[in-house]
Amino acid sequence: MEDLDKKRKFILLRASGKSLQKIAEEIFVSKRTLVTWSKEFKDEIIVQRQIEEDGLRELNRLDQKNRLEALQEQWTKLKNEANRRNLALLPSHHVFDQFSKFSQLLSSEHGISDTDFVELKPSAEREELHKALFDNFDNPIL
Repeated sequence: MEDLDKKRKFILLRASGKSLQKIAEEIFVSKRTLVTWSKEFKDEIIVQRQIEEDGLRELNRLDQKNRLEALQEQWTKLKNEANRRNLALLPSHHVFDQFSKFSQLLSSEHGISDTDFVELKPSAEREELHKALFDNFDNPIL
């Protein structure tokens, strides 16, 4: 695993709450190095943790009727955050994992696919939603 990949993995693991010891064992980096990275990537870890916590908190407190709208809003937040950030430190697979999680939620809770998702809105709203979800990626992830 290259250094940049290890740093990316570290940010994600640390944001998810893993201890430095567990991360050190998983990515084969010394705890001393991880302490340095914790300071270096403090802001990225905080933002990643907030995104994950905000998304969970938001989704857990909404009733079934509002969950679909919440998924749309969370997707927009993630997309905007991805466009704002330097994606060099985030692995592409993490972004795709987030998309996959939303697709699975749509399928399991509402019985629809992510392509059906845009069909739920009236035509003008559907076009705007489709653009927000699929067409507006200014920053290529790959």
